[in-house]
Amino acid sequence: MSVSYTLLFLCNYHGLGSTVEFLSTYYNYNNSKNLSLSLRVIYDTNPIVTLYRNYAYLLIPSLLCISVACSSQNSNVVSKKPDPSAPTNIEKMPSTIDPSTQMLALFEKKLCEDFYNAFTFAIEHHLIADPKNYQSYLATALQNWFENYIEKFPTKFHERDIAAKQDACSIFTTLNRKIYPLVVSHNDKYKDITFEEFSVHELNNFFNEALDTFDYFSYVVWGDNRKPSFELTKRSSPIPLLDRTDYQWRKPSALVVDPSYNGVFNPEITKWSLITEIDAYDFHDHSFEDTVGFLRYGVPEKGLSISFYKNDNSFAKDIQVESLQSEYENTSAVKSHIIDSNIIYIRIAEISEKTKDQIIADLYTALATIPNPQGLIIDFSGNVGGSVEFAQKIASIFLPYGSPLFRTETIHVENHQKQLKTELVKNSFPDARTIAPENIPPTIVITNRATASSGELVVSAWKANHVPIVHIGEETTFGKAIGQPLISNNGAILDFRLTDTRAFTFDIDENGAVTWYTWQLSQKNNQLGLIADISVTDPVIEDLYQHPDKRHFNRAFTMLDLQKRYGNAIEFSTPTTKFDEPVQILFPKEYQINPTILEALQRFAKSEISNIDSCSPDAIPGNPLFSERRECLYDISVHVMRYWISSL
Repeated sequence: MSVSYTLLFLCNYHGLGSTVEFLSTYYNYNNSKNLSLSLRVIYDTNPIVTLYRNYAYLLIPSLLCISVACSSQNSNVVSKKPDPSAPTNIEKMPSTIDPSTQMLALFEKKLCEDFYNAFTFAIEHHLIADPKNYQSYLATALQNWFENYIEKFPTKFHERDIAAKQDACSIFTTLNRKIYPLVVSHNDKYKDITFEEFSVHELNNFFNEALDTFDYFSYVVWGDNRKPSFELTKRSSPIPLLDRTDYQWRKPSALVVDPSYNGVFNPEITKWSLITEIDAYDFHDHSFEDTVGFLRYGVPEKGLSISFYKNDNSFAKDIQVESLQSEYENTSAVKSHIIDSNIIYIRIAEISEKTKDQIIADLYTALATIPNPQGLIIDFSGNVGGSVEFAQKIASIFLPYGSPLFRTETIHVENHQKQLKTELVKNSFPDARTIAPENIPPTIVITNRATASSGELVVSAWKANHVPIVHIGEETTFGKAIGQPLISNNGAILDFRLTDTRAFTFDIDENGAVTWYTWQLSQKNNQLGLIADISVTDPVIEDLYQHPDKRHFNRAFTMLDLQKRYGNAIEFSTPTTKFDEPVQILFPKEYQINPTILEALQRFAKSEISNIDSCSPDAIPGNPLFSERRECLYDISVHVMRYWISSL
């Protein structure tokens, strides 16, 4: 019996050794059969196929086409030695198997090896994961992954399907073979996905569930070009929307045009206009997230029509707007505008390299427009964080070179043993574009309970160094003083983020004594999050916090909320490693905030808040006091800034 195979080789400049091993294995496999093996090499940049190259063993120099015909005498398959961390029963192959099944078994064997290697590495480098719980982590992950398919195909599977006495990945591969044809037949999005591509995708889902057993924040990094997906239209509306913090969790009655919009694409659509309909698409029954997704991906090539209420409350219907090629036009992480012709407002939604560059560009453009600005408002409300590196660079805008920013404790692994190491992180960017202390105008920083992670880190660094800012926000921020570095993996597992760092800010008294603390204290010691100088409760977010049924986005508002919901959020209080490095504030004392001014602003805010409709506890959707155009923290900050300027 002769069997012919055509194998798809992906172009790569590495991995020739794996190719030789693979060919040797199949050359030796005969079992009374003649095996003719045709090897076809192509260059393919498809992102899904690119995933496959990492585990197909068939990596050879690019752009070569070869054909190899192989035949041999009877012999046994030469098995590769298993990784010590992987259960040995992965190696057990059926005694009688046809070539196609044998290839599938080797493919799945490699998947499991990659999985166990990556999972062992993840446990070792995680801040709190215990290697002793290895099997329980896997069992929980397998259960969580499989429950999704029990719900989708209730008549096809049962929980007893994962009760077999096998290792977790072997059970996964067995189930995955059954799941693949069901998914392909029920979902057109997967109709062109091969079994190998689907397996890698599902293995990463399984791995993601495994990381989630450590803590909520460790996860597989999914990129749009790294997972099976249908083609999305890379067009967007040129109308920037005001991404209010509460829009993520509720259904807006209208979409508000961002106040920084200058009407360059269509002057009829002015800032603060309330969009009510887009191409006859009534979004009242959809979430803000869905609607923005429509704008980003569903805009037709020749443009679209928008109905809206103008800034003067008059109604305009079917105004034509041209489409843009840019996919991200409506998701800018930095938005800015000028208030009263002398106050610069900048809102920062996340921390990234693009954000850092845009903040500097917007800030210096505004400074060029207003040579002597009277005030600056930097809004971090809803900022979920991002890159620690770029958080350092953003914090350095106001700080001299060498200024202390924060302290970290990070997991290091030596000889498979976890160790905590501590480090003082400083402003180490001598070429960073900064504002001299004497040129910093009166500055207000806004946060709310959704400000998290690196967003909190920037604010804490400014406050610790006595930068002359007034912190206005909800009572505390989110409380996430932990970090997740990106871990690259060479196997089938995609890149993943892993919690391996805890961060601490500091306070220095008049005698130079340093106290280290975290904005993620345990509940018994303190509330989680940074504490604002002027505390104001956002009525919309508070209403949603108290009534989860109103939320249209399943996200926690605080670390405490996260802890209650998921039960595996990390908490810690004080540093555990010895630290003797001296800490010195370099920001000049003569430019630090005057305590008398801060006290005056606190008194004014306390008396003024009752006069601001958007801050009333009743200013929630459905109440006449609520307005799509008004936001409590923004309004109170503008009032306080005007008072600050007038009192100078």
